[in-house]
Amino acid sequence: MGRGYVQTYLARPNTVVLAAVRDPAHPTAKSLADLAVGPGSQLHVLKLDCSIPGDAIKAVEVIATQLKIPSLDVVIGNAGIVGSRVHVSKVPLEGCLDLCQVNAWSHLELFQAVFRRKMLQPGAKFVVTGTGLASVGLVGNIGMPFHDASYSFSKAIVHFMGVKLSAENPDLIVFVLDPG
Repeated sequence: MGRGYVQTYLARPNTVVLAAVRDPAHPTAKSLADLAVGPGSQLHVLKLDCSIPGDAIKAVEVIATQLKIPSLDVVIGNAGIVGSRVHVSKVPLEGCLDLCQVNAWSHLELFQAVFRRKMLQPGAKFVVTGTGLASVGLVGNIGMPFHDASYSFSKAIVHFMGVKLSAENPDLIVFVLDPG
């Protein structure tokens, strides 16, 4: 999905795309340079490993100080991992914590980092990726035997966070996107 976001925005004219990846030296990250670029648009590939607390703060620091970008129109928190695919009675706590770091806390850290630097002007969008599997109302009605409680727990945090951030920041457009 992340590559699709980059491809879509980069093809637009006069757009600066900041692609945050775990490892900028990885061939997949390097291949982003081969995407079509709209007239006047630019691509910057940054390191942001969401499994590492503090990495979002470092990435935002690079954006502000090295790239000299003072504000962001759209921020998309797209990182996500899946866990051990077991029932709640067998969820390993350590795995739950790892998933919550990547799937939830890293997005909160990203929001806080851009918010504290005042990089989100009124009307800016902050989007995080959620899932129907996090819906309390859909538990038991998903229509498939997806037994990954830790993934659903971590994404439920994201859903609540998105609603709470939206309520607390009425001048921003904050929402959770469920890709289906």
